[in-house]
Amino acid sequence: MIAYLVIAGKSPVANVNHLVARLRERDPSCRVAVIDSMEHRLARRPDGDLYRTRASGESAWDDEQAALAMVAHEFRGARWIGRLTKPDAVPVLPPHIESLDCWICPNGYFIRRSFFPAMIQTAGHEGNASDKVGDRIYEIVTQAGGRAGRKPDESSGDPGYFTAPLLTCAIPMRARAFCAVATAGVIEEVEILVRTLRRHHAEPLVLVCDEAVAERMLKLGLPAIEIELITEELRIRAESLSERVIRHDPYWKLEAIALKFHALRTAIRRHGPSHLLDADIAVNASLHAGGPWTADLVLSPFYWPDPAAATPVAHGFFNAGYLLAADTRVVDRWEQMYAAGLGGFYEQKCLDYLSHEFVTTWFGHEHNFAKWRWESPSRRPVVSLHHKLKANGRAPRIVEMSETVRASVRNISAPSKIAHVHCVRSWGTHLRSLFRDQAGPALGLQNLVSWDLGLDREWTEAELLLLAEGKLYGQHLGGCGFVHNHTFGWTEKALDAFHDHDWLTIALVRDPREVLVSLASWSLDAMGRGQPCPVWHREDIDNSALAAVRNVKEAVLVLLNDPVYHPQWVLPTWLGKVKWIRRAGPEAVEELCREVCGLPEVPKAGFRNESSSPGWKSARLSDGVRKLVNAHPEIRAWDEFLKAL
Repeated sequence: MIAYLVIAGKSPVANVNHLVARLRERDPSCRVAVIDSMEHRLARRPDGDLYRTRASGESAWDDEQAALAMVAHEFRGARWIGRLTKPDAVPVLPPHIESLDCWICPNGYFIRRSFFPAMIQTAGHEGNASDKVGDRIYEIVTQAGGRAGRKPDESSGDPGYFTAPLLTCAIPMRARAFCAVATAGVIEEVEILVRTLRRHHAEPLVLVCDEAVAERMLKLGLPAIEIELITEELRIRAESLSERVIRHDPYWKLEAIALKFHALRTAIRRHGPSHLLDADIAVNASLHAGGPWTADLVLSPFYWPDPAAATPVAHGFFNAGYLLAADTRVVDRWEQMYAAGLGGFYEQKCLDYLSHEFVTTWFGHEHNFAKWRWESPSRRPVVSLHHKLKANGRAPRIVEMSETVRASVRNISAPSKIAHVHCVRSWGTHLRSLFRDQAGPALGLQNLVSWDLGLDREWTEAELLLLAEGKLYGQHLGGCGFVHNHTFGWTEKALDAFHDHDWLTIALVRDPREVLVSLASWSLDAMGRGQPCPVWHREDIDNSALAAVRNVKEAVLVLLNDPVYHPQWVLPTWLGKVKWIRRAGPEAVEELCREVCGLPEVPKAGFRNESSSPGWKSARLSDGVRKLVNAHPEIRAWDEFLKAL
């Protein structure tokens, strides 16, 4: 709710009532306070929610501090309080005013309720009439790192305020909508964009397109796609804007470039801060990754391998197919530069200058990954791929990225958050490496394996709880991650937390007898190479019993009978809660990759943490040892569990 403070001045009551009516016509929920003075009393009580007369005359209200405080006190539900100096004019408010700290407009100002404490605190001496409220608001905003605009004082020639108001940078923003431009020539690319965007985002997509694309979008039946057909009027305007723009290559279409401004402006007017995407973008994770951003404009550097090379200097430091803008004034200025031919390279070079006029920050390396990079997209979390599939190129990184994009098209319904419960010696390391190197990048999953992040340990329960909520290790908003922990690193509380936050939990299990023999052989292999006995990932555990064994038989007995080693292989009481459990083997890996994750094929790579294990049947174990193993209650518990799978 917005509360208006109307200073009646010498205006007749009819003008005041007309203003109140216009305000309520535009916003029925608003509240209006009208104030006159003893010198100029209104002929009758005006329309409005509150009416007061300045008992001490006009001079006592020069700084208007008391008037604003009174309105804030009377209308406690109001988030914004605005002051009007001309009762015959409705204020021109910026769009999406809720995203601004404060706005000083030509006929008054609007301030957020939460802004009052700072304004009162810096008011100076109480009752000092020289402290102008507008000046004080401006100072507070600028000192806090934000920006406020106000009409300059023409009488004094004071240039201290922006004549073309810029925006605040004090409120973090993220995209409330997305927008793109597409014609029939890029119909396949835009389908990839729309399908992959809907996998990770529910925000509206404003799509400026021709009838062919609109028909394809209708067949897809995906939600929250707002079609804006390219009319003849829009075509003419696009051609007019492009008259002074130099054409560099037929690959880039001026008519489509000029329509970007219309798409971005439309999205911002409807929904607020909006993210512009080229049609050839594939979305692999949440595009909010790295945000929210405290800026008016978020740009995507190319991250050229050599930023001083000729191409980035000539074509611009930022990519024009991927940006987030807070307000239409950013779009207006960008369009103005483009129409003036300032861009150098179409609309792209303009961004170098635009970043100097508005508070600007950058998207991180995970955004807008494209062929101009010199690394593989599997080397880092990639939230969006600028693929340009129709462009030529056979470099390995280009081929790999193209394959990743094509895979992402098939993964619309694949899970975006996967947590792996690693049962020891049950293909878990193989599965982890598949997700790290191939499956994860194809699904846009951020690698959240503690061992890969250099921690050299398991996640703790406290860390797992934060990971489940997406609050640890710079997680992408909305999840899109792959978490891995051995069974002894998991707890039932942590597992429940992951389920509460819609993670798919997976596990591969194996006959416990095979696990014991494999674990024993693996330990002996390490010690045979002169390495410490590797079993157990805690420094405070006495591992001398297993470190002293000489053969598989002795190792199996130690693992079976010493409680220190039971967490390595015993059945966790909560394991049955895991959503997807299969017996370890090639069939299970294929089912997970193809049916669960929707990959076109099972990745062939994947590190296998193999041992010299001969297997349970061939292991050199006496009949007595085998009877001890088979009779152990934990082995029987596993047998019952495996029967139920």
